Amino acid sequence: MYPGAVVTLASASGMELRAITDNAAQFRLSDVTPGVYQVRVEAENRQVVGRLRVAPRPATQITHLDLGKIDPPDENDEY
Repeated sequence: MYPGAVVTLASASGMELRAITDNAAQFRLSDVTPGVYQVRVEAENRQVVGRLRVAPRPATQITHLDLGKIDPPDENDEY
């Protein structure tokens, strides 16, 4: 758990959304349009980068984000 971590979603068009995790290491980003994003989590002098696909549904909820299981982006990935 990383309270105070900075979570950033970035799209290929350059749009970025940021949130800071609360004391329970939870965060919320609103009005995220469906698509593929680069997700970056920065906490305690560590940075983890991966990808997140937001589905075209009423809401996408991440219930547990394990930093050890985020796949590094592939050079062919598009965001």
